[in-house]
Amino acid sequence: MAGGEWGDIMHFLAWLETRMAEDGYLLMAQSADRRQKVAYTDQGIAQVESIVRNRLDLGVSIGGITDDYTVTVPRRAATSSADRAARILRDVTFTANLQGAIKFMIISGAVAV
Repeated sequence: MAGGEWGDIMHFLAWLETRMAEDGYLLMAQSADRRQKVAYTDQGIAQVESIVRNRLDLGVSIGGITDDYTVTVPRRAATSSADRAARILRDVTFTANLQGAIKFMIISGAVAV
């Protein structure tokens, strides 16, 4: 690739970013379809955490990341009243390791009589 990164990695990262955004939209849209909302409570924040974990699990199953990822979300009590008033949930983060791929192999051995 032009930037020196492998194509499968660039493709996976674009997939992850796009699908994660879609998952967030779907969570809110499906709640609205049921005339509900994603509440700014610990339970609502857990719903957001759940969509992140589900997407990362899919990322593991398709060979993009390893299964030792972590997801961090705030408790409602740790969020600012300004963010709650503006309906913004911040500090939802994850860390994950790319699986990568083997492109070259160096195999050594010895044969004796």
